[in-house]
Amino acid sequence: MNLSEVENKINEILSNDSEHRQIVMWYDGEQEFEEDIDNLNIYNAEVWKLTNSNWLYTKYHIEIEEPNTNFLIYAPFERPEDKDNYLADMVHYSTQFNADKITLICQDLNIPKEFRNVIEKFSKFWNSNKRTNDFKALNIQNYTKEKIIMGILCVLSKTKTLNFDYVLQNVIINSSDKENKIITEFKKFNILNDFWALIEEKYSYNDKKPTVNKLIINLILNYSSTLFKEGKTPKKWDEYLVSNKNNAKVFIDQFMNNYKYRDCYDKIANIIQKEIHLEGTLSNMLIENYIHCDSFEIFDENITNYYINLLYENQDKIMELDEIIDYRSKTHFYKKYKDKYNFIKWANIFLDSINKFNSIEIPYNIEELIKLFTKDWVLIDKSYRKFYFYYDKYYQDKTTSEDIENLRQLIENMYKNDFLMKVTPRFTKAIGKLDSLNDIHILSNGIFIEII
Repeated sequence: MNLSEVENKINEILSNDSEHRQIVMWYDGEQEFEEDIDNLNIYNAEVWKLTNSNWLYTKYHIEIEEPNTNFLIYAPFERPEDKDNYLADMVHYSTQFNADKITLICQDLNIPKEFRNVIEKFSKFWNSNKRTNDFKALNIQNYTKEKIIMGILCVLSKTKTLNFDYVLQNVIINSSDKENKIITEFKKFNILNDFWALIEEKYSYNDKKPTVNKLIINLILNYSSTLFKEGKTPKKWDEYLVSNKNNAKVFIDQFMNNYKYRDCYDKIANIIQKEIHLEGTLSNMLIENYIHCDSFEIFDENITNYYINLLYENQDKIMELDEIIDYRSKTHFYKKYKDKYNFIKWANIFLDSINKFNSIEIPYNIEELIKLFTKDWVLIDKSYRKFYFYYDKYYQDKTTSEDIENLRQLIENMYKNDFLMKVTPRFTKAIGKLDSLNDIHILSNGIFIEII
């Protein structure tokens, strides 16, 4: 806070009579300036702090040790009655000074008088020069009661921009602590109820005993419900869901995909996933109900496991899988499951390619064999190798499940028995009939291919 006005008033009093020493007595019952007193620039006077235990020494110091020195005596308590005041005589011959800090704050920050009661409500907040300067740095324009409250919340949560979502992000980041430090600050400065009022106004979260943990659950579940198939959200979630979910959706989407906070979000989401027993809740639900959900890791786990099992059972291409994987590639936990999605993708391509291979008659002519291999069968080799490449990457440090092993064994058997055992003998026999490999010249898809 700019204390120049206080300094000017005190220095003016001290300079009124240069021939006689001046004693200025300042009782500050609200301790509004206790943190600022050491920052005052008082000229030609000693600043003396009165405490409950130094009254007698104060009198001795001022009247005996420094009888010619000007003094500003600062007492961070109410003026006692004369009968209880050891300095009563000094009080009566000194000059009394009173600072209306609320007025000074409003003037310093250009806050209209109509919001004086809001400033008074949080009077303890303004006792710090740093807090006041941090509030000023927010550069609030067109003051309202809500903006003032939000500004105080920003300072206490170390938020540099006047944005309530940013305040909430910082509160959530601190939610892993046993005692949320920011919530503790809100309590200390009597603004916690105002914080929860703004939460209710913006996110429709209303609880008789609100907590940050319950708020996070509420926000994530409301976000998730917007991505569920309409009308298919779990019944257990009904107590959390509100009619207007848009603000929760925007907040969680920005929070979970912010590069600074995504790791924090993942940690919180995994804790909540266990708290709400999501694995059991989803066990009886169709995958199609939450195929677009990305707020919890278990969604990706269930989706990938479902299609692994479906590929094994059908042993044929799943037509919608490419579109699903393309959508999942834009979701939050995809990076962690990228290799798993990719080996499912290539398993799907392999099954499609091998089934097409099984539906045709294999020729005996070497040129026809090469033409088919370069045009169609090369995809069998490619998808087989891609499958193993991503399989090995994903399961390098993980234990495979029975479904995974079933799919891997299926692809291995098909590659060896359906493909290699049929194609290799034909190639071997056809090549054996040639005098030289230099005899093989084919034109495939307009591209001349020479095998030597």
